[in-house]
Amino acid sequence: MIRLTLLCPERLMNDANHLMMALGAGPDDRRSFIAATWRSAQDARFAAASILTGSEWIARLAKPLQRPDWDEAAPYKLNLTGAERARAAMRMLALQDASPEALADTGKITIVAGASGREVLTALGVQQVIDLD
Repeated sequence: MIRLTLLCPERLMNDANHLMMALGAGPDDRRSFIAATWRSAQDARFAAASILTGSEWIARLAKPLQRPDWDEAAPYKLNLTGAERARAAMRMLALQDASPEALADTGKITIVAGASGREVLTALGVQQVIDLD
């Protein structure tokens, strides 16, 4: 098993949740990115998720998505087009390449493998934001 930490720009959260459904166990994975509670040095907002998965998850990420068996009948729960947009926006970084500058491109969903979620968030220089609204 491998630990993956993902940082998703606020505007890509919906598509990213559909990608997580396509790659994960099913519809419950639509709640992977709930709130954009992390802020970068450039003042962009991100949602974070940390998952423990096998290497097959990364292998499936590299291929065009297929509609999962659990979503074979209309009305579909999975927005496959949105999931593909999120897949195209994914980029893998090694922990040593994770830096605040790496988040300057807010059109990318950043994945860092092998480190704890806290280590990745610290390396990327994001700060947690708590909205009291």
